[in-house]
Amino acid sequence: HDLYLFLLNYLQDSLPMPLECLPFLITTFLRFSAQILIQPTHDLYPWMYKRLLRSSILDFHDAYFVKEFLFPNDNNHLVTLRHLGLQLVELGCKTVQDFEMLRRRRIPEDLMAIGSLTFGLSTSTRSKVWRAIDSLVKEEASLMHMIQREGVIAWLASLPANSLDDEVIVVVFSLLRRCCALSSDYVALVARSFSVVIDRFLNARSSIPETVLSAMLDAGDVIIEASPWTRRLFDISGPVVKLLVMTRETAPNLWKDVRGFLPFVRADVVWEGNILTEIASSILDDERLSRKVSKLVMVGESLLSRPDDLFRDYVLQHLLENLYDSQDQELLFLTNFCALGALGSAHWRILGDLLSEMPVPRSLEIRSLQDLKCISEKPVQIRIAEAVKCSLLTTGRTRKRRRLESSMNGTR
Repeated sequence: HDLYLFLLNYLQDSLPMPLECLPFLITTFLRFSAQILIQPTHDLYPWMYKRLLRSSILDFHDAYFVKEFLFPNDNNHLVTLRHLGLQLVELGCKTVQDFEMLRRRRIPEDLMAIGSLTFGLSTSTRSKVWRAIDSLVKEEASLMHMIQREGVIAWLASLPANSLDDEVIVVVFSLLRRCCALSSDYVALVARSFSVVIDRFLNARSSIPETVLSAMLDAGDVIIEASPWTRRLFDISGPVVKLLVMTRETAPNLWKDVRGFLPFVRADVVWEGNILTEIASSILDDERLSRKVSKLVMVGESLLSRPDDLFRDYVLQHLLENLYDSQDQELLFLTNFCALGALGSAHWRILGDLLSEMPVPRSLEIRSLQDLKCISEKPVQIRIAEAVKCSLLTTGRTRKRRRLESSMNGTR
């Protein structure tokens, strides 16, 4: 009871006026202090008791106590006190006011200095450092200060590859998402450093945990939804290509999400490393889709928006050839003819050969044949229509046959 009374008097004497709203950093420190003082057997009890007796009041606008946790004079409890200080920053830095208190005591610099240590820094300490740094940049004003004044992104790029563990890279992508919301000047300042960090991380890994991959995909979503200027600065081509190869076997449930970034990959990057065939094959090896969605449409609609793209043409031709080999009737006839109208004549010849050798399934929508008019080559157009007509004649569906014949008259 005496200890409780001591702590309450300490708090009351520190208040300059009644009902003052205390900073989160202060209330977090008081909570930690109370948790230690109510346990006389706690290892930090003597240290905390002496620390509170050192002054009669607590300055609510100064974070000097954080410095004492991070760099204590007590070497016997160095790790424990440092962990407590890092946790104090992580949980206590909620507002710009909290950040300003830490900034005045140069705590951001101290955290970066601790995080730069390559020897004598345990995995648990390193992860706590990164969580503390992440809490410092949650507000836009503090993030801008950390980028412009502290150089946190450039510091990230200078870290050795062995320091970029999974928890670090999750924080990196959290920073990246927040940076995309800043002005173009700040984005231009950090884009190159982010690219360096991500490339070094991917080059050092043969596989990626799903937690890290999810963070990367979330960051990718933010980038592609940003302005064209931001998308140009954050070139995701290289990382996407590497992730496609890495996740095909290790994270098949997330591989489809990675594949969704293909329309934003530069064609010249795709051609490098001879992975084009692997990407096209992996699209085909994906599980069968439902009857209402065509695989060609799913992959093709996004790629068809890229005219004169060799990567697009290669993937679509690869798809058609494999459909020809597999005789996948339902999948073929659910293909959106309008979307495929942008293909070249070589693709339509492959499609015509396929149509001429298989019966028409019941799911065929005759109205789709109206879209054959968009095909530039008349012989190919007629060949496809004739093939479908022959298939329908064998099924005896008279009403559909009449609709088909009237449709064909238009195409001829």
